[in-house]
Amino acid sequence: MNKPKVKLILPDKNQCQATCRTGSFMSFGIPSETRCENKPSWIAQELKPRADGMRGSMSLCSDCRKRLEAQLGKSYCIFRRIE
Repeated sequence: MNKPKVKLILPDKNQCQATCRTGSFMSFGIPSETRCENKPSWIAQELKPRADGMRGSMSLCSDCRKRLEAQLGKSYCIFRRIE
């Protein structure tokens, strides 16, 4: 049985697409997530398909690229510089 495919969101060349949690361990309730407001300089593309068979890509600033590599490893995706 094939899983239904969803339409992927294209990389945004005007704003980084990473989300960041706001708050700290002292905050009440569930921390909210906000989108990074930096201008992106990289497009990251997943190397292996996910469980749904699709490979995504997103725009990232340099700081968020470093965080992605730290969390998922350098072999998780390839990066292309945005010109």
